[in-house]
Amino acid sequence: NPEYIKLNRIYIVEKDKNKNVSATPLPQMRLKKDNLNAYQPILDALQIPSFNIYNDKEKIILVEGIYDKYVIQLFCNIDSETAILPGTCADSIINNIQYLNGFSKRYIAIWDNDDEGREKYSKASKVFGDYESQKFDKLPLRERQNRKMEQMFENDDLSKIRNLLKLPEDSGYEKIILTLFHSRGKRIKSINSISEDTKSNFKILDQIIKKRFEASEKIESDDDMD
Repeated sequence: NPEYIKLNRIYIVEKDKNKNVSATPLPQMRLKKDNLNAYQPILDALQIPSFNIYNDKEKIILVEGIYDKYVIQLFCNIDSETAILPGTCADSIINNIQYLNGFSKRYIAIWDNDDEGREKYSKASKVFGDYESQKFDKLPLRERQNRKMEQMFENDDLSKIRNLLKLPEDSGYEKIILTLFHSRGKRIKSINSISEDTKSNFKILDQIIKKRFEASEKIESDDDMD
C-alpha cells in the first residue's frame, strides 16, 4: 500500500552475469526501458503508470486508477489492440493526456461521473480545448446523480461475485475485483452471474468507448489532412 510504504523505501535487487548484486530504488527503475516490463506487477500494485509498455498498442484508454483498468478489462468488450492506462487519481489523467499527445498516441479518457470526476473532466476540456475534448467522457449515470466504477455494479452483483470467489463476507470492492481479475477459472461464471442492469451499464460504457475512439480517429485523420 503506497500510503504506508514510500517509493524511496522500495528497492529492486538484481544480480548480473558476474553475480554482482545491486539494489536500485524503485522509482529509478522506470528509467530502464529495457527492463520495465519485468517490473510491471510491482508498478501496478503501487498504482504507478508505466508508459513504455503501451508503445506497441494502437489505442489507449486512460482511467483514474488500477481497479478501473481491471473492471473494464473484465466487463467491457476490449480488443487486443487496446491498452488501459491507469492513473493514480482523477487529476492524473490530465498529465497522462499530455504525455500521450506528445507521442502522438491514439487515446481516449474516461472519468468517474462524480463531483471530482466531473471537475477534472471540465478542467481537461478547458486545458485541451473543445476539439481535443471529443476524446473525453464520463461513466454513464442512468438516473443516478453520481457514478464511480464501483457503482457500475447494481443490486447485489458484487456480493454474488464475492460468494462465487468464496471470499469472506467483509471483503470490499477492491478485494473482490482484484481476486476476480486473477481468477481466470471463475471469470466467465462470475461475469455471467451479474444482473441485466449491470450488463446494461457496461454495454453503455462500451458504446461510450467506441464513440470516443471514433472521434479520436477522426481527429487524427483531420490532422493528417492538414
